[in-house]
Amino acid sequence: MNIKKSVSFMNEDGSDSDDNATIDIGEYIISEEDKECEIYTSVMNIFLMYYKNLYKKDNGYTLFDDIDFDSKTSTNGALELFYCEIHNYKTCEEKHKILYKLEEYKNAFPEQNNMTLYEITINNNIRITHSLIAGILYISEFDWMIGKWAINKISR
Repeated sequence: MNIKKSVSFMNEDGSDSDDNATIDIGEYIISEEDKECEIYTSVMNIFLMYYKNLYKKDNGYTLFDDIDFDSKTSTNGALELFYCEIHNYKTCEEKHKILYKLEEYKNAFPEQNNMTLYEITINNNIRITHSLIAGILYISEFDWMIGKWAINKISR
């Protein structure tokens, strides 16, 4: 891809510089830090979409709505659930982070248990996991902004 972009630079005092540079976007290398930040942003956005659907929030709802910013201890349901799910992911056994095909899941967990399950569907491809965050990470590997995907919390 040979896209040229003109970029303006600022002087140290904040004024516009007269110097312009042309950048070939095709030669731009995304740093590992930028890639990692993109993953975190995707995880947060996918979680928020799941939360809004689950709790029937409007499309403009953000992770920071319903917080009383005058109170140092104020939080909201979305952030509390996000924290809980991250904690669960970080503390659960590795086998609970795996996304299984349905038959694989039945073989791996033949016993009945009361653990929460999530059905992750991407383009009619279904996986089962105990970890919402593991499911969200799986979705983030795909073109989730335009692809068809769903997260369903199911009981066993």
